This record gives sequence, structure tokens and C-alpha cells, in this order.
Amino acid sequence: MTPLLADRGRRGALLGLAGLLAACAAKPVDPERFFRPELPTPAERPRPPLRLLVEPFRVLGIYADRALVVRDAGGAYRQSHGRSWIGPPSLLLGEVLVDYLRAAYGRDAVFTPQARLDAEVTIRPQLSRFERVQTAAGDRAELALEFVVSGPGGVLLGHPVFAGAMPAGATAADYVAAQSALLGQAAAQLLVLLDDVLPKVPR
Repeated sequence: MTPLLADRGRRGALLGLAGLLAACAAKPVDPERFFRPELPTPAERPRPPLRLLVEPFRVLGIYADRALVVRDAGGAYRQSHGRSWIGPPSLLLGEVLVDYLRAAYGRDAVFTPQARLDAEVTIRPQLSRFERVQTAAGDRAELALEFVVSGPGGVLLGHPVFAGAMPAGATAADYVAAQSALLGQAAAQLLVLLDDVLPKVPR
């Protein structure tokens, strides 16, 4: 190879490398982010003389994955890229609910199945909608869930059903804050039922 051709080859390689570096600099990689919903702390109640067992949320379909779920204006669903919950919703939402109920009734009153303890009251939650909805009027967060609350012998004590929506804001953090507010409303609805039925549960 002649010196001239070699020089042209080196210059071509350098130009190609410079173009690649410029492209990388122009498009920085957006880091993956993980979120956890936060519920407001409820007012503390007297510890009930019984135990509550909170089972994991029953979650089906696309909601079972960790990625945040988006529904576009045409009704099609997709999962967000790089925006996820810190754990699968079936476990994560259960943990959040347990923390909420323990703040209300005390840590010695509320348990998960891992504790392997008998309980007088069982709470079985189910999630049916948990998404960001895109509309011409602005994005909104939607949440729909229900709780089946049973007592000794499987007797039904109550069945609160919650469905709500609120503006989701412009960012993933805004959306998580909106979902946290909706979850707080659902948990407060459950707490109203528990405050009413717990004193009536036979020991």
C-alpha cells in the first residue's frame, strides 16, 4: 500500500470514529428507573385482639410484570421502556398495604402468609386496572381493585371495590405519585370497613 493510500485509510478510520463518538454524545442513554408507590400514614388505632392476614395481590395479564403499563388513545396497551416498579405488583402492592395496615393497627396485628400464623381475618386483594391512559385532554392514572375480607370459617365480612382516576402529569414520577394517591384512597376505603367489622369478629 502506498503512503498516500495508507494516509487516506487512517483519515477515513478517524472520521468514522469521530462520527460514532458524536452520535453517542448526541444520544445519551437514559438510565433505567424503578419506582415504589407510597401511601399516606393512617391514624393509629388501638391494637385489635386478633390477627389480620394479607395475601398477595391477585394480578393477571400485562399488569403482572414490573414495567409500568401505558394505554394509548386507541386503546392499545404497551409496557414502558426503562420505567418499572421495584418489584412485581402482586408482591409490591401487598407489601405497601401491609405497611399501611400495620401503621393503623400495629405490627403485631397484621401479617403475610410467610409468617405461617393463624389469623381470624383474611384480606384477599385483586388488581384489575393499573395503568397510565393517554388522552387528548392529558394523561391520567387509572386504578381498579377489590378486597375480599373474610372471617373465621371463611365467612364474608366485606367486599370493598375501588375504581378511580386522576391526572398523571408529564413524567413517570408524576404518574407514580398519582397511583400512590389512588392506592391511598383504596386503602382508606378498606380501613373504614375493617374499623367497622373487626370489633364484631368472634374470637
